[in-house]
Amino acid sequence: MLFRKTVHVCCDSCTEHTLVQNAEFLNDKTIGIPHPGLLTLWNKESEELQWKVFCAAVSPRLDPKLLRELPPRLVIPAASLTYLCHELDGKGLEFWEAESLIIQAVILKEYDTEVLSKLKVPDVYTRAVRISTLFMRTAFIMMMLLASCGYPITIAETLPFKYFDGKLFGCVYHKTKLGTNYEDQCSHKAELMDWYLKVRQIVCGHLEN
Repeated sequence: MLFRKTVHVCCDSCTEHTLVQNAEFLNDKTIGIPHPGLLTLWNKESEELQWKVFCAAVSPRLDPKLLRELPPRLVIPAASLTYLCHELDGKGLEFWEAESLIIQAVILKEYDTEVLSKLKVPDVYTRAVRISTLFMRTAFIMMMLLASCGYPITIAETLPFKYFDGKLFGCVYHKTKLGTNYEDQCSHKAELMDWYLKVRQIVCGHLEN
């Protein structure tokens, strides 16, 4: 579909529980800037254009300048959450749920595999499992979109282990649901809190304090 200019409708199957529901037919959506063509996007000298097209395809709210200021590992979480919070029809994520995903993505680099393997999730919430599934499905789409835009960040930085761990998210979700603030969850480390605030600004703007 990326190579065809005549595609106006695509088929999308949505999963709920373990069953595939009736497929929906989705109309195409124009982006806010003219598409330059894939050959132009795949030119390594077109990085600024790559970012503009990527952000325009995700959401008109996604600021390419702010997104480029993030560490590469946080690009996909920021883009995915912007889409999930603002571009879905109907009710999207609650602010605190988006916050828990941001915190998890930011602090993940503080955990090695040994520490993650020993984590105990205090409680397993069905809602958290569904959010994880939706987030990772969206992240995979963002990976494909970055690829179609010529990878303005490296392929390695798009890999899920850079920004998501299910057990860590379960712990963060539980703490955030109980009201633990982001400062405590970032262990009051200035760098982590700064990245959290920058991702939150991209996702939520000035709507939340």
